[in-house]
Amino acid sequence: MIPYNGKDNLKYYLPEIVTYENFSTAKSLGITRDSDVSQKDTLRSVIGSLEAASIRADKPFNKIPDKHNDPVGSDPKVGIISSSRK
Repeated sequence: MIPYNGKDNLKYYLPEIVTYENFSTAKSLGITRDSDVSQKDTLRSVIGSLEAASIRADKPFNKIPDKHNDPVGSDPKVGIISSSRK
């Protein structure tokens, strides 16, 4: 587990995390986020961060999820888990 210290920091942390030496051996990546406004906006934001991070990765994600709680791909399998406070 790697904390990214708040939703506004995911776009900065994720591109760094994928450059870590052992990241290429990761089997799964789960991103948790709360949805302050809407789950649709949260999903869009996380997908944008994943796309930016994939460009920097030695081994780009072979799939990026397009909905919550539905991991996709392999090595790593990528999932987005979000909850609404409302």
